[in-house]
Amino acid sequence: MSAIPIRDSKIETETSINYGRIIVSGLYDDISPIGLEAVVYSQERLPEPVLATEPLSTNKVTLRRIAECELIINPLQMKSLYMWLGKKLLNMRKYSEKSHHLKT
Repeated sequence: MSAIPIRDSKIETETSINYGRIIVSGLYDDISPIGLEAVVYSQERLPEPVLATEPLSTNKVTLRRIAECELIINPLQMKSLYMWLGKKLLNMRKYSEKSHHLKT
């Protein structure tokens, strides 16, 4: 029995009830036997400590970092992600050379 090619298969899709948008401020990672394990976090500035000083002291700003999710990426998907990001970075570089808006 041969495998059915994906292009000939019906694909059903749905959105997870946990689906959300994360504005990525950073991540930290580790390599494990199952692939790359990366924790994605967002970051926000808390203005209250600055506003509580007179005169305003911007060196009193507090940052809050929120661990949003953990990604576990197997080696095959790591390669796919690498190739996808490479294409996106190349397009961004071409755009920035034309528009001079982004410095890479």
